[in-house]
Amino acid sequence: MKYTVLFLLTAWWFVQLVLCEVKMGVKEVSYGSSIKLAHTETGYRLHSHDVKYGTGSRENSVTGNKYAHDPNSLWLVKPKFGASALEQGTPVKCGDTIRLEHIQTGCNLHTHTVRSPLSSQWEVCADGYRDDVSDPGDDFKVECLEGSDHWLRGEQIRLKHPTTGLYIGSSAKYAYGAPVQGQLEIFSTRDKSQGTIWHTKEGLYFPVHS
Repeated sequence: MKYTVLFLLTAWWFVQLVLCEVKMGVKEVSYGSSIKLAHTETGYRLHSHDVKYGTGSRENSVTGNKYAHDPNSLWLVKPKFGASALEQGTPVKCGDTIRLEHIQTGCNLHTHTVRSPLSSQWEVCADGYRDDVSDPGDDFKVECLEGSDHWLRGEQIRLKHPTTGLYIGSSAKYAYGAPVQGQLEIFSTRDKSQGTIWHTKEGLYFPVHS
């Protein structure tokens, strides 16, 4: 029964993603949307799962996954830590500080000054649980690179961690072996290079309120 329910939920999400991809009227990213972020340089999606780091924080690992329709690459867009809830469909402005909650596990995207396992930069993990266990280390500022007022679908952005000044990045040079064979390391870095640029791809995008 458990696996039947899981299959039905996954199938429902897939149908919603396909429908949202063909719905061209939704141009902005809004609070309450569930999105996939692609690393522009490699095309890999920002991804997480219930696989812990063997070193460092030992929290859930965050990786880059090449498979576009893996549901473990979906993230919920939320207001920053301590902010009041916003109505679903409120557009995200360029320069807003947000949090990204991993849909499947409920953990929040997070970085800190713990060394990453492959590149020895800074570790990116998923920790806490929804809004119940969160802190300012879960906050990321949306830096738009194309001069827009709002975060637009497909627009190139960087995610800056206000607490540390680090940017979320990745590189094809740093790929894992088992148990996440071929997935890329996601790290944070001070380097504002091509490796720290992202853009939205598949997702459940809600219409924006005027």
